[in-house]
Amino acid sequence: MAMVAVKVEGVGLDSNHGPVVVLREADGDRFLPIWIGHTEAAAIQMKLDGQDYLRPLTHDLIQSIIQTLNSKLVRVDINALKDSTYFAQLTIVNGNGEEVKIDARPSDSIAMALRANADIYVEESLFRMSTTENESVSYTHLRAHETVLDLVCRLLLE
Repeated sequence: MAMVAVKVEGVGLDSNHGPVVVLREADGDRFLPIWIGHTEAAAIQMKLDGQDYLRPLTHDLIQSIIQTLNSKLVRVDINALKDSTYFAQLTIVNGNGEEVKIDARPSDSIAMALRANADIYVEESLFRMSTTENESVSYTHLRAHETVLDLVCRLLLE
């Protein structure tokens, strides 16, 4: 299974106001949009904007637990697409240097990777599987410091 390094290009809304996180091939020009929930979109966008809440959110709490247990999230693999649902796997290295693999949703995995500065990879075939679907996708990027709710309101007023 060939894995391709990606970066988070951004978060936006599709034409039906559904949140989308867009991954871009690190050394190329392919994109992979993944539809996610509003809460996860906000968590990802906050980290992209360098913002923190006064109290830790769930992804921050999980990152804190991982660090407290002398472990580190080192990698996220988005590795499957089944029935229009993407699947991901976290790779955590524990204090003994052993790798632990944990299944997770891509949206949570991306939010965690951003907090841990972990690498994100996408299975090569997922780019090919979603090519026709991606050609018809258009979305509106969030502006800096804009929440998903702000974007929905802005689009409704335009």
